[in-house]
Amino acid sequence: MYSLDCPEFKVENNVPPSGDIDCYYVPDPNYISMESASNTNLDEAESAEDEFDIFGRYIASELRKIKSEEHRNEIKRKILQIIIDITAQNENLGDADLE
Repeated sequence: MYSLDCPEFKVENNVPPSGDIDCYYVPDPNYISMESASNTNLDEAESAEDEFDIFGRYIASELRKIKSEEHRNEIKRKILQIIIDITAQNENLGDADLE
């Protein structure tokens, strides 16, 4: 992204002051495009792929085969409930270690 620079004059909202004044656009060193940010995140995600990513893609593939949206939603709720239950069990085990 570029910002407008007009020496000796205040620039607001990238609109140059009126009149015959020398203004020019300069690169903003803090600007990161959405494209480069998403590519960076994608690269990081691909390099960190593990067994859980593969399993997640498998589950997604299986869900896509189920025609009924109601059944897909039921499966998703059950998966989430299992995760919640197991997470709670793990937290309780951690609390028992403190006693």
